[in-house]
Amino acid sequence: MIGDAHSERSYTTLPAVFIAGDPPTPAPFLMNQAELIRFFRLHETHTRFPAKTIQRYRRMGLQTVRIGRAVWYRLDDVLRFLDRQQDRLNAS
Repeated sequence: MIGDAHSERSYTTLPAVFIAGDPPTPAPFLMNQAELIRFFRLHETHTRFPAKTIQRYRRMGLQTVRIGRAVWYRLDDVLRFLDRQQDRLNAS
């Protein structure tokens, strides 16, 4: 849905977001793939190939940032991706 509230949402002041664990830890602004897997809680859903799931999300529009050879996921990009997925589900 173009022009809806989620696509216009600003993440300049990010909400407090935590990664599940014992104890939960604040989500860093930049996450590597292992942190993103924990953030999405793919390890808890017994996803068989979580790295392939992340690759599929990248093909679906999840943005990345390259610093040197490392690939990072910005928290605000991840939250926007989740918003778009929710909007897509709500539209169907």
